[in-house]
Amino acid sequence: MLALNSQAPWNDGTRLFGLATLLMLAPLTGLLIVHAPLVAWVLVGALAALLFLEFSSIYWVVIAIMAATLSRVAVAFGAPHFLNFVHFPLVVGAFVVTLLKGHTSRPARAIGNCLDVFLVVNVASWLINDGEILRPVLNWLVLMEPFLLLYVLLATPVTARTSSLLWKVLLAICFVQVPLGAWQFLTVSRGNPDLIQGSFIGSGTGAHVAGAVTLLGFLILICRGAASSVPHVKTVCFAAAVPLIGLAVIADAKQSIYCFIPALLFAIVSIKGVHPLKVVLPILFLGLLLYASFYFYRPLQKIEQRGLVSHGLQGKTSALLSIVSAMSETPTGLLVGIGPGNSVSRVALMTPDAQLDGTSAISALDLKTAPLTRELLDISYHNWLWKSSSVWSPECSWFGLFGDLGFVGVGVYLWMLWLAWKIAGRQGGWLSASAKGSLIALATLGGVYTWLEEPSFTLLVALLIGLAVMPRLKTDAA
Repeated sequence: MLALNSQAPWNDGTRLFGLATLLMLAPLTGLLIVHAPLVAWVLVGALAALLFLEFSSIYWVVIAIMAATLSRVAVAFGAPHFLNFVHFPLVVGAFVVTLLKGHTSRPARAIGNCLDVFLVVNVASWLINDGEILRPVLNWLVLMEPFLLLYVLLATPVTARTSSLLWKVLLAICFVQVPLGAWQFLTVSRGNPDLIQGSFIGSGTGAHVAGAVTLLGFLILICRGAASSVPHVKTVCFAAAVPLIGLAVIADAKQSIYCFIPALLFAIVSIKGVHPLKVVLPILFLGLLLYASFYFYRPLQKIEQRGLVSHGLQGKTSALLSIVSAMSETPTGLLVGIGPGNSVSRVALMTPDAQLDGTSAISALDLKTAPLTRELLDISYHNWLWKSSSVWSPECSWFGLFGDLGFVGVGVYLWMLWLAWKIAGRQGGWLSASAKGSLIALATLGGVYTWLEEPSFTLLVALLIGLAVMPRLKTDAA
């Protein structure tokens, strides 16, 4: 077993307590599964949380990331829908365990200060603008989840073997999208690329998320291959990268592909310690793959249709002007926004009158649709292009962040991104370059749709940044 920290995850007392508790609760849980399945799941989850307090927070991180990226597969086969949201308590649990164990570091403390400030901004905006009491908490959690996870990764002592394990988890999640997507392409898509969703089955943006996840793996492998001086390592990395970008293409994840292009170029040219001439090959390889994708897959050529792009941009522009107009109606609107979850953030859309499925576990929160959210969605609904494409819809993370929390909220979030950027670049090398590239992709995607609030992607970006500063096993490209 890999040693995750200097302390054993279990002691004898914990083992005995856990075994006794499981034996006592097993019959009760069996009855509840038949008569009250939701209560049974909550009971099992609460018990697991108590037992997991003895584990290293790295265990929590691994399970949270797997829950965020793989839970929809289980739900598709009949598991409860609320499993799609279990990553939230797991990440919070990892954060709490880290605090209880007293682990910290200078970068972690900087991130922690930002978490506190962002919570204060959410509460202040909520107090000024009024609204449902859950909104500031949910808005903080949805946007700060990757930073909570990053805090854990920065604060928890790990070994090189542990970071190697996390590295394998990251790549495994990227690569598992390929066989799942290929199976969906051959069996269920029937010419509809939106149904090629990898492990994100049933998500409205599942195809784009699957594409973004595989492109993250593509970015890592291209940087790894570019930095390597060993020919067979370079060949393996470039060859393994092909099916990853291939999945993004057949899933028609156009927004992901477009937003990753500047990220890829920056990451390749910013790798430290690599001779400039050695960068030419990966850039040519990248250019060849992108050219082939655009040439043979016609949907990607839509970016050349100026009329379509111009009409689509009008949707984004119209949404931004409406948000600014609503913010200008109050004295503090531009400063701290119109309240968390009151514009076009992910929390604002968690209502039955917006984008929430009535069968979703979130419907139990009974959130009401904000007036501005309803207005923007109504405008979008009556325009075929804005309605049919998330790229041109009024929803996007930067608009939601600005509308909800104003210039102060945007400033704090940018401060956190800047800290993450500096943390990612501390050790240099190909992994730091890929981590910085992932931040560029995330920030760009945030201007397209609600990507800053997409845990299936943001948690992987946070993991990559954490890996960039962890001790690593020696490689030829170190």
